[in-house]
Amino acid sequence: MWLEKMKPEIHKSTFVDKSAVILGNVKIGKNCGIYPNAVIRGDENSIEIGDESNIQDCCVIHCDQDYSVKIGNKVTIGHCAMIHGATIEDDCLIGIHTTVLNGAKIGKGSIVGANALVTAGMQVPENSLVIGIPGEIIKQNESFKGKARKNAMAAAEKGTSVKITILRQPKSKPTRWVEPIKGTNVRTTPKVYANAIPMTPHSSINSAYSTRRLVIVTRPRRNTCRYMPTA
Repeated sequence: MWLEKMKPEIHKSTFVDKSAVILGNVKIGKNCGIYPNAVIRGDENSIEIGDESNIQDCCVIHCDQDYSVKIGNKVTIGHCAMIHGATIEDDCLIGIHTTVLNGAKIGKGSIVGANALVTAGMQVPENSLVIGIPGEIIKQNESFKGKARKNAMAAAEKGTSVKITILRQPKSKPTRWVEPIKGTNVRTTPKVYANAIPMTPHSSINSAYSTRRLVIVTRPRRNTCRYMPTA
């Protein structure tokens, strides 16, 4: 696919989670953080993300034929936000589940509240607070810039300090869980292990911030559920 042949430009200091998807004409600056399940797709136009910005879990950033995406320095894009063909200037905070549509521009030092809808072509002045559906500017204050920058800097520090940690079941081999044979209805006794590796078919080992707990189903009363250690 032609899109996969376009190699994004990502600075070596930027943290990108293994589950994030970055495709096409994308440029990401220094000390950024791209967190789990974020999707950044620059197929129809370009996407630029400045230094020390962070794209939180499950965000979607996409461009349009007539609208590129430009995200400035020290910007936080909150969890599950959608940025489509918009410009977000420096020191902004975009709240959780916010949608920013084609041609919209968020001025420097602004905050967009959670679940807000910034409609196509909306121009938000600097140091503004936007909330609601559709989004409305309810306040302007220069202090918003400091709040947004502090949030972005904290995320940037976290991103640069992340180390990929493999969690292992203590004092024993990790265990692979195989689902019970279809058509059976057998009681099983679950056990919980701390620091275990998730070995289900769809799992992956990502950056670890805390101890994981994994429920592993052990051998039932009858031999109808297979249970085996990994190599």
